[in-house]
Amino acid sequence: MPTVPNPRSPTLYVTVLIYFDFCRFLLAFIVVFLGRDEF
Repeated sequence: MPTVPNPRSPTLYVTVLIYFDFCRFLLAFIVVFLGRDEF
C-alpha cells in the first residue's frame, strides 16, 4: 500500500472520483433519455 502523509487526502480524492463518475453517468443517462425522447 502506498504511504500517504495525510489520512484525509485519499478519502477526499475517492469522494471526488465517485462524485465525478456519478455526474458523468447522470449526464450520459440524461443525454440518452432526451435523444430517445426526440426520436
